[in-house]
Amino acid sequence: WDLRQRKCIRDYGGNDGDVPAVEWGLFHYDSIWTVEPTSTFESCFTGGRDGQIYHTDLVGDTHTLLYQGNKNPITSMSFDEQNNQLWFTCHKDSSLRCLDLQKRSLDKIGAKNGKEALGVADDMGNEDINLEQPDYELQGLAQITEYHILNNKRYIITNNSAGVS
Repeated sequence: WDLRQRKCIRDYGGNDGDVPAVEWGLFHYDSIWTVEPTSTFESCFTGGRDGQIYHTDLVGDTHTLLYQGNKNPITSMSFDEQNNQLWFTCHKDSSLRCLDLQKRSLDKIGAKNGKEALGVADDMGNEDINLEQPDYELQGLAQITEYHILNNKRYIITNNSAGVS
């Protein structure tokens, strides 16, 4: 999207205007909620409402699925270039998750995704890349789901998602 021209100048989702990106199966199938570019702006990471995280090489125009384990939308991301880690949070959850991109080599994941799409057996060795689990997770507290303000207006009774009052 170009702010000066006020129009979309490039679509990285495989949508050429005739065929929806969902039929291509190459990218997010719902809206993108967060974008985290690298410092050189040669690639970026996108998190969407579909709960998936993709790495997009803006120079080579390739997409690599990094994470698809959460059905909740990805709300924020931060890329740590020194440690090569991508930290992210999800909606309806206060946990902080991390993808270690050194463990998740983009070449290996891209090759695995390509073989799965073609229906070819995976012979990449013993190292299995689990796209449904983050490499690290810092558990957050349970969210407040119900509340009641007492008559004296000084105290509030709450229930959280763990069922604790």
